[in-house]
Amino acid sequence: MTLPLQKFEKDCLINLGTCIAVSGEGKSGQDCVEYKLTFDDGNIIEHRLPPGEIVLHPLPLEKSATIEVRPMRGFNVGEGSGKTVIQKVTGGVVGIVIDTRGRPLKLSSDHKERQEQLTKWNQALNVYPKY
Repeated sequence: MTLPLQKFEKDCLINLGTCIAVSGEGKSGQDCVEYKLTFDDGNIIEHRLPPGEIVLHPLPLEKSATIEVRPMRGFNVGEGSGKTVIQKVTGGVVGIVIDTRGRPLKLSSDHKERQEQLTKWNQALNVYPKY
């Protein structure tokens, strides 16, 4: 690698963290993924998410954790429908994001519901922190 490229990567790029985006469509009231996040200090977070959610777990730069993600039937996290993935993930300025909103994002056609949806997602990611 050339010196300018090394300098660019070291000084100009910011590591935001890791995002796990689940693909697939589900019904309301159904879980689409369950995951277990094991931090290097031994702390463990286990959680289930329905479709349409986004969750942030803070993990600082240069820290890592292991995540086991088990998608339900019809959902995929990169290895095929319903296949579990176990991976080492790294932290960053944002942390670890688990995103079950699917793509393309489905926003409600009702203005008030759409506003509530976007507000909920912004709060989950701490987009507009309160100081």
